[in-house]
Amino acid sequence: MATRTKEAICEKARVLFNERGIGPVSTNHIAAAMGISPGNLYYHYRNKGEIVRAIFSTMVVDTDATWANASFRVPADLRAVLDAHCRALGPYAFLSRELAAVAIGDAAFSDAVDALRAKRDEQVRRAFMSLTRSGAMRPIAPRTSTALVDVVVTWLLLWPAHARILGREVDRGGEAVLREVLAPYLLEPLTS
Repeated sequence: MATRTKEAICEKARVLFNERGIGPVSTNHIAAAMGISPGNLYYHYRNKGEIVRAIFSTMVVDTDATWANASFRVPADLRAVLDAHCRALGPYAFLSRELAAVAIGDAAFSDAVDALRAKRDEQVRRAFMSLTRSGAMRPIAPRTSTALVDVVVTWLLLWPAHARILGREVDRGGEAVLREVLAPYLLEPLTS
C-alpha cells in the first residue's frame, strides 16, 4: 500500500510539475490534488526535492529501457532507440525544462544527473563504435567524437524543452538528431 501511495504521489506531482513548473507547486498543492493531508504526504516524502528525485529515478528507468538490447548496425537502429528514448522522456518534460536549475540547488539531484549523463555518454559512444564497425558511420577523430557525443547526450537530456521551443513533436527526436547532427558522419541512408 505504501509503495502505491508513493507512486501515486509522484504521478500527481509529475502532472502538476508539467503543468505549472516545479517552483510554483508545493507539497501542499500535491497533497490537495491527491486528496490527502500534508502529513500523509510527509510520511512518504520529507520534501518536494525527494519527490523530484523519485520522479527522476523513474524517468531514468523508463529511458534506460529504450537502450536495453539495442544493436546499432544501421542508422535506422539508432533512430529507433533515439525516438523511443525521446518518447519516454515526453511525460517528464518538466525535468528537461528545469534540469539545470534543480541540479544547482540539490546536490543529490546533481549527482544523479551526472550519473545519467555518464551512462548516456557511454551508450552513445558504443552506438557510434558499432555503426562505424558496421560501415554505416565514417570514423571520427577522437576530439570530434567527444564533441559529437556531448551534443547528442545534451540533446537526449533536454529534448522535450528543445522540441517545445522549436514546435516539434517529442517523439521525433531520433530522426531530428540524425538529420541535424549526425548526417555528415553517416555513410548509409537514414531510411535503411
